[in-house]
Amino acid sequence: MKPSVFPPSHIANKGLSLVRTQKVEETALAEFCNALSAMQEGRQWCGGFQFCCSILRNIRDEDGRLICVFDDPTKAENGVPANDAHTIAVSHNGAMSDEDAMEVRAMIIENAEQILLVK
Repeated sequence: MKPSVFPPSHIANKGLSLVRTQKVEETALAEFCNALSAMQEGRQWCGGFQFCCSILRNIRDEDGRLICVFDDPTKAENGVPANDAHTIAVSHNGAMSDEDAMEVRAMIIENAEQILLVK
């Protein structure tokens, strides 16, 4: 895995775009991911992490829950198909330290149930 996979700065500043894999067929997921990748030259979707969002919801800081996860269905736009299974994970207060972002990233990598690869 490349170190650039969802960098901590992205987690801290933008949040994470997630997909509820139990709500989407594998072919539709691949179509969605390939369309997103095609929007940036030189990028290709090759896989992802599958994990339970409770690992994110259980990360706490001194103020309580560090990150919130909620449904965020997307409409078809710019060649990217609609995605009713889209979810977003963001900081509970709109700000996150680099240290907290590293913890979120580590929790995802350490608790991934499966890495999905496009063949």
